Amino acid sequence: APLESKNDLQLRLTRQLLKMVADGTLETGAHLREVELAEMFGVSRSPLRAALSQLVGLSAAGKGEGRGLRVIADPKI
Repeated sequence: APLESKNDLQLRLTRQLLKMVADGTLETGAHLREVELAEMFGVSRSPLRAALSQLVGLSAAGKGEGRGLRVIADPKI
């Protein structure tokens, strides 16, 4: 199989994260831990970080208390 381009990988990760928010795997208020998510998806933190910033842009995640991002909404997809 051909290697995924950086953009394809980022898009796939964004979609998977949105699906996890929508189906409740990642609940509202859940802390989005980069290291854990990168290991779970088997990717480096760079594309994961880009996907998380997409979630922020879609209002599905945002800054929580302290450091890091939290799930803030269930996006209607």
